Amino acid sequence: MTCSRAIGRLLWRRVYSLAATAASIPDRLPWRIVSAICVQRLPIVTKPKSSLEIAVDELKWKQAEEVSVLSDWEMNEKAKEERRRREEAREADENEEESERATAEEDEDEIREL
Repeated sequence: MTCSRAIGRLLWRRVYSLAATAASIPDRLPWRIVSAICVQRLPIVTKPKSSLEIAVDELKWKQAEEVSVLSDWEMNEKAKEERRRREEAREADENEEESERATAEEDEDEIREL
């Protein structure tokens, strides 16, 4: 007989004896609910994860944690901050293009003056 079967039988005997005792108790006493479970987890043999699998697992964990921890207000604030950063980056790109155009125009003026 394996260990898990022996433990299971002992648990069932205990539950049965408690149920028999509960049946003999008069109706005026409160109910007692008794439950038992025996779980046996078998080992799982797997190969070690690759660096890509580890990175993906970490990313999924981070995303799940962010969604579960942040409230709606925090999520909205985060989205607003991201939009503001994108707009600033876009404005910086436009300013850089304008400065390049001004430089090109200045170069053309210098060439004409010569």
